[in-house]
Amino acid sequence: MTSEEAEDGGSGSGNTISAPSANSTKRNDDRHERDRGSDDSFSSRRNNNNNGNGIANGSTNPVTFQGNCKDLAGHVYILDGEEDLFIKTTRAIGEYIAARFKDAGEFRLAMDPENLGFEELEEPEDPDDSASGVVLKRWEMALQSYQDAKKTRISNEKKAFSLILGQCSQAVRSRLRSCKSWTKLSQKSDVIGLLKLLQSSLHDAPGRYESDIINDALDRFSMFGQNSLSVDEYHSQFKGLVDALEYSEGTIGLSDKRIMKFNNGKRQDEVSKEEWADAAARARDDLLAVRFIKRSDPSRYGALIADLQNQYARGNNQYPATLDDAYTKLLAIRRFTIRRGIWRKGKVT
Repeated sequence: MTSEEAEDGGSGSGNTISAPSANSTKRNDDRHERDRGSDDSFSSRRNNNNNGNGIANGSTNPVTFQGNCKDLAGHVYILDGEEDLFIKTTRAIGEYIAARFKDAGEFRLAMDPENLGFEELEEPEDPDDSASGVVLKRWEMALQSYQDAKKTRISNEKKAFSLILGQCSQAVRSRLRSCKSWTKLSQKSDVIGLLKLLQSSLHDAPGRYESDIINDALDRFSMFGQNSLSVDEYHSQFKGLVDALEYSEGTIGLSDKRIMKFNNGKRQDEVSKEEWADAAARARDDLLAVRFIKRSDPSRYGALIADLQNQYARGNNQYPATLDDAYTKLLAIRRFTIRRGIWRKGKVT
């Protein structure tokens, strides 16, 4: 099947799988709207006069919490926000700090929501007693660089801690302060500790049974689809849902039976730890990649879904191996659509 055939709905012979119809797409969209409405109703019933995020219940013109930093207006931590709220907000704040604070470039990578953490600052080892003057001078310079970097990081962390806290709604702050680790984190201005606590606080809910939280995360993940979202929005929210689910339930798709399929059928006791871990990572990546493709908007990518299924049935596995590969595949079709000048619903997404 050519790229043009894939975008236009495809053509072919034999037992092929057809792309979902427009009626099917409409039913999916209607179901999504009903589900979303149900969630909003539940949130309203659950809250009192104000939900702590700066939004008064029942108001026809609510005032939404925007945070204390005008430059970061809208990049905030609130309860009941979008699935990718933590990812988007943390990344935006990290980039802001790196650009605006003095000598704070390291914060952009340290605050990557998918890999939180600073690189360790290594203090130079003391030179030998017999070290030459040149070696001693180099050591003194290295020690001074280390001390300066440490001092700068501590200074920037104090400012960053306050900035992040200022982007938290009152409800989120109350939840943070109720945690046992809060006092120690606050005293140290531990930015990474604060972000990890924020991540867990946004996913958890005090007073709720753990299995109830896990079931909610499973429901949100299983019901989520692209619908009218752009590829970038879909990708970001999808990762947010995966993050929430894996925080509650652990890594997705790691049953022994499934991992064995990615390890030539070998059991865990028949391979090294490294081989088993590699197979587990590939099993997870494969599951998420296929899920991302399968839950994309059928009106735009139904032909791709059908083609992947048909290719596999013919013994030609073209499914993406990772979530990034799946994201790239959707983007490629989007760009091809733009080049052909096809605009759906007045815009290309």
